[in-house]
Amino acid sequence: MKLKGYGLPPDYTEMDLLRATGGRLATDPYEFVAPTSILDDHL
Repeated sequence: MKLKGYGLPPDYTEMDLLRATGGRLATDPYEFVAPTSILDDHL
């Protein structure tokens, strides 16, 4: 897998990889979406 195009640091975490790639493979019907935080009625 070529990760240089995602701009990840050498010590990237699994969560960093999921955020960068969307957690999808070309054949996946699902994707990773980072949760939205709501603080004082603001996104």
